[in-house]
Amino acid sequence: MLEDSPKKQPIPYFMFLLIALMLMNTLLFPAITKPKVHEVDYGTFLTELDAGNVREVTLEDDRILYETENEEGEPVLNSTGAWQDADLVDRLHTQGVKFTRVVPHQTSPIVSFLLSWILPLFIFILIGQ
Repeated sequence: MLEDSPKKQPIPYFMFLLIALMLMNTLLFPAITKPKVHEVDYGTFLTELDAGNVREVTLEDDRILYETENEEGEPVLNSTGAWQDADLVDRLHTQGVKFTRVVPHQTSPIVSFLLSWILPLFIFILIGQ
């Protein structure tokens, strides 16, 4: 009589999946989804603005994102801390720079949890079947 082969224990498999999922959420996904932003000081931002190198500015609550061009004409995204500068909007308007203000968008914590943890876990389970 042939004996049935012992069934695999699912616990090590699920532990491996959980560790892989945690590493991907921590290291891989943020590196893929975030654009490369160069941090500069506020003085550098004002110098580039006065020189006419700034193409577009996005004002956020805690920082200012702005776009310049490198030597090849490719866009470069820069960031500096927000500063209480009452004349900034006038400077941007005088230089003819397109500027916007970001309206904060709050993602539901439940949706974020489902998309970041539960969905990838189910995908790994389906792959393992």
